[in-house]
Amino acid sequence: VVAVALNYGDKTFYLSAAKSQPSPNEFLCMSPILGKHLNIEAGSEVSISFVADPPSLTKIHVVPSTPEDYDIV
Repeated sequence: VVAVALNYGDKTFYLSAAKSQPSPNEFLCMSPILGKHLNIEAGSEVSISFVADPPSLTKIHVVPSTPEDYDIV
């Protein structure tokens, strides 16, 4: 598993990374939808570092966005 720590302002987000499409100039690309959910504005600078040995998750909290999403969960 390739994991990265993304630092933006005073927040740190831990993500797994997968190369899906080639990016120009070897930029790291992020979905605009993910950026919006993390409150990262387009054009913002972030700091990225690799996490060599990421810990296993011990808990995941899932909240459906709509009542219909409960069927998925």
